[in-house]
Amino acid sequence: MKRFVAVAAIAGAILMVGGPAQAHPLGNFTINTYDGLRVSPRMLIVDHVIDMAEIPTFQQRSAIDTNHDGAISGAESTAYAAAGCASVARDLAVTADGRALTLTVEQSQVSFPPGAGGLPTMRVTCSLEGILSSSRHRLSFADPTFSDHIGWHEITAIGDRTTLAHASVPSHSISARLTRYPQDLLRSPLDVRSADLSVVPGGAPAPADGSPEAGRQARGVDALTRAFTTLVASHRASIPFAVVAVGIAIVLGAMHALAPGHGKTVMAAYVVGRRGSFRQAAIIAWTVTLTHTAGVVLIGITLTLSRALAPERIYPWLGFASGLLLIGIGVSMVRARLRARTHATHDHDHDSEPVGTRGLLAIGFVGGLVPSPSALVVLLGAIALGRLWFGIVLIAAYGAGMGATLAGAGLLLVKARARLERAQARGWAHRTATLIPILAACVVLLLGIATAARGIAQI
Repeated sequence: MKRFVAVAAIAGAILMVGGPAQAHPLGNFTINTYDGLRVSPRMLIVDHVIDMAEIPTFQQRSAIDTNHDGAISGAESTAYAAAGCASVARDLAVTADGRALTLTVEQSQVSFPPGAGGLPTMRVTCSLEGILSSSRHRLSFADPTFSDHIGWHEITAIGDRTTLAHASVPSHSISARLTRYPQDLLRSPLDVRSADLSVVPGGAPAPADGSPEAGRQARGVDALTRAFTTLVASHRASIPFAVVAVGIAIVLGAMHALAPGHGKTVMAAYVVGRRGSFRQAAIIAWTVTLTHTAGVVLIGITLTLSRALAPERIYPWLGFASGLLLIGIGVSMVRARLRARTHATHDHDHDSEPVGTRGLLAIGFVGGLVPSPSALVVLLGAIALGRLWFGIVLIAAYGAGMGATLAGAGLLLVKARARLERAQARGWAHRTATLIPILAACVVLLLGIATAARGIAQI
């Protein structure tokens, strides 16, 4: 039974591959749009909604806070919404029977629903109108806004005392105007940016637009993150407050380390596949932590200084680079295991050669190359409150929690592998012990291929 537990522990650690949970349902980087088209006999009404996640909202803050006093007033919000909706009205491409249709802004509004890490999200709503020359026509609509950002893009269309004889888009919003995103579509969000309609006169009046803001979808923030957000947003810096906040950051870092991720996978595969020691596992764990922390701080400070940086474009490249490096490590591990099996003796004396400190640092660098978006949100939340130094302290504490947890996982893996190696020369436990190293090497190789492919698909 104990041997079974040891095998399960190693296999489970190696095969835990995935990504961390994020605060906004579609991710902290996304900018999502919705266009609701309502066609009446002489008018086209466009209900345009923009839902920005925490990080693009943070980048827009300097454009909204025009007097740079650190606070967004009602007048600044109104001016930003009016200017933003006017820009949208110019950018939307609408034609009626082949002729361009001009849209005007009738209403504009902006709100800031709370997000993660003390950062708000942003919701902009624009009511746009265009005058139609008749009640029978063909309409063509295209929304090119934010085409360089990832996110959810949805269009619906209904007739109001007219009938849509043909519509290339549905009449009902499955996201409730970007307030309740369907869980089964979060990994492959809608990307509808154009619509074609054929309109004939006559039909029932359209139902009143119920755009409930109170029923917004809850952001997926766990209890510890909510507690951290409350602490940072509502307390002045003090020693007791700092101790509590740092403690929460350590726990959050530990939880992130326990979540599926290739940093832990690479370390586990090395420990098992190369007969690594606890010291080597600790070097990898803390290199993962330092690389991750440095990446979070660098991107966070860059986002603070520049609105031009689109982090959702950086992450795919980091993922692609990480995948290529993982492929290199995986190939090296597979070749080493094949050589070891070719020259193996019964006492396993001819195992693969040990990896030097530089190799261990390279493995750790790969594991921490892609920073956690949730840690980035924590840092930006502290920066938004004017506490850059405190944000860096919290990220360092977050990294310490990661490092300690990964090192502890490495210790468990070393002990589990040692238990398997003490297995009798016969039996399933011994056979499993001889297969796990090559399996670990193959997992790293396959993980690198999958990571690089995912990065390419997102670039």
